[in-house]
Parts: sequence; structure tokens; C-alpha cells
Amino acid sequence: MWCNRILPGAPEGKRAGEISTLELRSGGRVAEARCCAVHRKPATTFFTFLYAWRWPLRLGIFAPLLFLLIALAASAAGQPAPVELATAWFKLVIGVTVNLAAFGYFAAGEGGGRLDVPFPLHNFFLLGVRNLLWIFRLVGLWWIWQGLVYVLGQ
Repeated sequence: MWCNRILPGAPEGKRAGEISTLELRSGGRVAEARCCAVHRKPATTFFTFLYAWRWPLRLGIFAPLLFLLIALAASAAGQPAPVELATAWFKLVIGVTVNLAAFGYFAAGEGGGRLDVPFPLHNFFLLGVRNLLWIFRLVGLWWIWQGLVYVLGQ
């Protein structure tokens, strides 16, 4: 889950503590995610933070996306629309939001038991959480820069 390593299917014959399982709840379903024992704490902390900050993160994704989609739809319909501004705000706000997710969990405490994941789980399994967070940090910082250059230049 965290580092995207292929872990053995069964812990038989392995040293105690080598493999850990996280029970993640998303969309009414429970998924058991295996992770290295050393990565259990950062994974638990990240998902605890993600759930605690779910509404600001959702708003930080949905609001700029809605603005961009409305501007694109108006432009496609032949109406004057601030597509460049909507694109710049999209990049700026999304960049800030994903960096909040990528860095914010460092300040969060480790969660207790149940881990509720407010976003689709497949996003975290594709690359592993650690790799996904690095993409968020790097692309997010680039988008913040691009958004600021446009917004401040107007």
C-alpha cells in the first residue's frame, strides 16, 4: 500500500512484524491492504489525516474543477468565457490542495482503529501512497507556480 512493493500473500515463514495489514473502509466496503510493517505508521497517519481533512480537500478539488468545466462548456457553446483564468485557478487551487494532502499528514497524529478513506481506493493502490504523494508534491508545486504567474500577472 505505501511503497508499492510486492509482498508475499501469506505471512507463514516470515519474521514477525514483516507484513502488516490495514483495514480500509471506503464506499461502504472494507479492503485489507498489506503494507510493510515499517510503513504501517505513515500509512495510518496519512489515512487518518485524509479523513479528518476530507471536506477541505474535496472542496479544493471540486470547486476549481466546477469553475473550469463551466468555463469550458460556455466556451464550447460559443459564449465568452474566462477559460484561461479558470485553468489558472484550477492549477493553483488543485496544487495547493494536493500539497496540503501530501505534507499535511506530517502534522497529524496516528489514528486509532478504523480507517475511513474518503476518496476512491484504487488511486492509492496504483503507484503506492508514497509515490503518489511525491507526484502530488512535485506536480502540485509546478501548478501552484503556473497558477500564481497567471493570476498575479493579470
